[in-house]
Amino acid sequence: MHNIGIDGRKRGRMSDEALACIVELWTSDELVSFDGEFYQGTDLAIAPKPLQKPYPELWWAGYAAPSIRRAAQFGSLLEARQPPLWQVREEYAPQLARPNEQYGGNAQLGGMCHAWVGETLSAAARKRRYFDWPEEELDPMAAGSPEQCAATIRAFREAGMQHFV
Repeated sequence: MHNIGIDGRKRGRMSDEALACIVELWTSDELVSFDGEFYQGTDLAIAPKPLQKPYPELWWAGYAAPSIRRAAQFGSLLEARQPPLWQVREEYAPQLARPNEQYGGNAQLGGMCHAWVGETLSAAARKRRYFDWPEEELDPMAAGSPEQCAATIRAFREAGMQHFV
């Protein structure tokens, strides 16, 4: 952030202000003016308006509480990179539910899920095949037979993840 002239300590406030401005521009039928800490504009409009209503999907990524709040307040998806199953169930899903309720949001949880479909693999074979990764890091990896892959995805879905990348 420093290399492009942005004080990294302000990035959260900058993001909140930018998201509020963008959403207002996307949804307002009137000219929009704003005089924020970071962004200013007078009599602005976007045309044509987005086809998606109320506005296009916004995906937000992050692990910290402010990122989770931004996803609920402005977005439609919180992207968790490759969380282990326990973290989806015990942290992400409940932490996203609270700000969704507070902001009237409906952001869903999404995450990366690497897949390798082939023969049935034992846990040891999975671990060897994937560079001796710790077992927890293999959680979001659907590897093995189609049934094993489906079971992995089903477990994450039941834990609260609705979208898979």
